[in-house]
Amino acid sequence: MKVAHRFIKAGLVAGDKVGILSMNRPEFIESLIGLQYAGLVSVPVNFRLAPDEVAYVLTNCEARGLIVEHNMFR
Repeated sequence: MKVAHRFIKAGLVAGDKVGILSMNRPEFIESLIGLQYAGLVSVPVNFRLAPDEVAYVLTNCEARGLIVEHNMFR
């Protein structure tokens, strides 16, 4: 899976947490499955949160990566 290989190539290792900031789309499911395939922990982040709330969630869970939907912050 492309998602899994990209994160492994980026230096993430099994058990690392990766946030997913996306609307409800097929790519969200692809990301979840790809992260699981790579042994990474997915952290779905509600797209309705304010930027400071998103930062809190990602900092609090110690996320080492983030998948963001294109045009999320228009």
